[in-house]
Amino acid sequence: MSYFQLYLSTLKNFSWNGRASRKEYWTFVLINLVIYIGTYILISSESEHEQMVGLVIFSLLAILTFIQAFTLSIRRLHDTNKSGWWLLIQLIPYLGSFILFIFYCLKGNKGDNKFGADPYEQLEISGAKKKVEELDALGNTKRHIPDDDDQNKFVF
Repeated sequence: MSYFQLYLSTLKNFSWNGRASRKEYWTFVLINLVIYIGTYILISSESEHEQMVGLVIFSLLAILTFIQAFTLSIRRLHDTNKSGWWLLIQLIPYLGSFILFIFYCLKGNKGDNKFGADPYEQLEISGAKKKVEELDALGNTKRHIPDDDDQNKFVF
């Protein structure tokens, strides 16, 4: 899945249930950052038309991504086995945001936790299924079956 596809799938997800991987979280944050920098450049231009276009784009992006950013932050905390209520730590100036930044950078818990299935395992499983589907589409119907007697057996 490309970064842009991951970004679009995150935009469609309004749920705070489940878990979000670091890749999903940071892809969303960095793509939004690039868009915000582009709109800032438009807003700071000398042309009133470009300023207005930049302001409209900036405002629409802020409105459209607020809920997704909020729910994504909760799902990212869930991946580290923390409740979404940890977002309230931002109310502590500087220190709260720093602590959340650390939580967002931490690797998630391996395996299932109380918030859901491991997003990395889901990616590995879907990636393996996709690879099998690609091989089947190419006509490769050979399946390797490990055996104690013969390690090179194939079933057709």
